[in-house]
Amino acid sequence: MASAHGLDAQSETTLGRSQTGSDHTLDNTGSCLLSLDGGGVRGLSTLYILQGIMNRLNYMREQAALRPRKPCEIFDLIGGTSTGGLIAIMLGRLEMSVEECITAYTKMMKHVFEKKANHSFISILGGVKPRFSSKALENAILQVLKERGIRIDEKFENGTRLRCKVFVCTKFQKTNTTTRLRSYRIPAVSDFNPTILEAALATSAAPTYFSDVAIEGSRFVDGALGANNPALEVEEEATDLWCEETGNLQPLVKCFISVGTGHAGIRSVSDKGLKHLLETLQKEASETESTNQKFLGRWRNHVEQGRCFRFNVDHGLDNVGLAEFEEQDLLRAATSTYLQKRAELISLGNTHLKLPPNRITRHDLLNAQQNFSQALNYLKNNPSTPPKQVSRLCHRLMETSIRLSMIARESTERKQHADQGREYAEKALDNARKCEDDCMVAQAEFMLACVGAWKVYVAARMSRVEPSTYPKREGAEVLLEQRLEELGQFPHLDMEVYEAQARKYLGYLRPR
Repeated sequence: MASAHGLDAQSETTLGRSQTGSDHTLDNTGSCLLSLDGGGVRGLSTLYILQGIMNRLNYMREQAALRPRKPCEIFDLIGGTSTGGLIAIMLGRLEMSVEECITAYTKMMKHVFEKKANHSFISILGGVKPRFSSKALENAILQVLKERGIRIDEKFENGTRLRCKVFVCTKFQKTNTTTRLRSYRIPAVSDFNPTILEAALATSAAPTYFSDVAIEGSRFVDGALGANNPALEVEEEATDLWCEETGNLQPLVKCFISVGTGHAGIRSVSDKGLKHLLETLQKEASETESTNQKFLGRWRNHVEQGRCFRFNVDHGLDNVGLAEFEEQDLLRAATSTYLQKRAELISLGNTHLKLPPNRITRHDLLNAQQNFSQALNYLKNNPSTPPKQVSRLCHRLMETSIRLSMIARESTERKQHADQGREYAEKALDNARKCEDDCMVAQAEFMLACVGAWKVYVAARMSRVEPSTYPKREGAEVLLEQRLEELGQFPHLDMEVYEAQARKYLGYLRPR
């Protein structure tokens, strides 16, 4: 099971605010959106990520004496393609818990991919034959419906008002255009009213894997090529639902989460080198990443405010093919590592600093610095990381670097660590400014002034000059006192802590 504690806590906090009694207007009335990529059996990675999010959210609810909830009770709209479409239907339309979905999905993938219907891609006439049995996929979906007590002919949109709206992307074969099949009515008359089974088959009908699907006489294939990452489809659909006239969706959205199925390597798309299939699936992978960059760019403000997130395992799934159901353990392990790694590195760094000050060694500080640096790389490689989280980590790196500078014996090493401290202090300030949090900016400016005072001290010692007579001493003192005074406008801060810190750094510059 993927650990909930490894997730970026901000995503669960954002989802949980309206679930635990916050009086913030947006947190009570804003909508939650969920977008799920396609990716064959790698959809298990999606489910393990969602499991981590829901586990943490429900832990927060438990602490507030509230009952646990399922994704269909949290998200107002879920959109998915292919694998993501199947999961969207199970979580949103069938109202499964993530644990129920993992069990059902695992059985389904084993049933469908255990045996190939055709070992050759190419038919006698030169066409591409589906490698797996569409009947097996149909039977697997029917079994899920039966276990949920749902009729096999029940419509995807059955006329009732469901808690969560769900749509899946498929491709209308006649026009080669992406089409959304919905579990709800829209003002415009829909051309199609599929059953749950037909919608699930249509979003899953990946070319070369399964046969196309007929709905009311029209043929459909899965919508992966063009909408494998359906984040922009979800945005467009939400706009049509809730603000068609203004088109101004973002002020209405409390949280937007996009979940991928892991970065695919060549092996996972080439499948023995069939040229046109390789080209098609490589284009699909490229479009998925291109869509992600557009998505994060369009929702930059929500990303910076900790309201928009993209989760996608970056390493470990490169060799898992779309149909390799036996790789379940690898999928779980890689996803768990992805979720845990950043949090574990930060935790390890903090552990090295928890010793009493007189017992912390240079080795402890170097280990902490290494752990924090690795964690920072993880965060920087994820464009959806909130800048507030980056700022806090840079602050820890700044503190560690200055402590290393203070215990360094050689002047060159002392200066090197002091310079590193200033770099991290500046990065902390840059990211704090992106958060539009005045208090956080003031704290970062204060710490940068403290580092500036220490650098003046180091420079004076290297010049063999008494710090109290060093030319830059007065400017550093004035700036630090000014930054301390600015912190006083925030009544919730413990000023005694900051005053003690200011005295410490000013003490390095004044006569002893």
